[in-house]
Amino acid sequence: MATNIVFKDSEFISLPVPTGTKSGAALRVGLLNVITVTAEGSVTEVIQLGAGMSLTQVSGVISGNAPGFASCALHGAAILPVTGVTAHGTPVYIKTSDNTLQVTAAAGTKLFGVALRIKSAPLAGVLVKVLNGGIVADAA
Repeated sequence: MATNIVFKDSEFISLPVPTGTKSGAALRVGLLNVITVTAEGSVTEVIQLGAGMSLTQVSGVISGNAPGFASCALHGAAILPVTGVTAHGTPVYIKTSDNTLQVTAAAGTKLFGVALRIKSAPLAGVLVKVLNGGIVADAA
């Protein structure tokens, strides 16, 4: 039996992120496309649960992540702000300089995911499936 396996499934893992990153952010961490599940470790964040209830994620090690790190999802789909109009299956690119999402492949962008819904407004939230593993070549 292999004794060097650290995580059997590594779909949710703590990774280094920019200071101040909030939960629900789309990021590129090296070659990985991720959505932050928690805020970066130095951020105190109030999460609205609905029905007038909220949960406070306090900063520091008590949150489960050291400063500079956040729990990140490497798979799944989330509603994210995307610039441009989408149809089912539209590629979504992340601009590596500021982590904004767009539907246009350009210099400085990498393939992030694929739109799972139609969106007719230029800037609005759209359901995006995160892609990893070299499914399609990145943009220039």
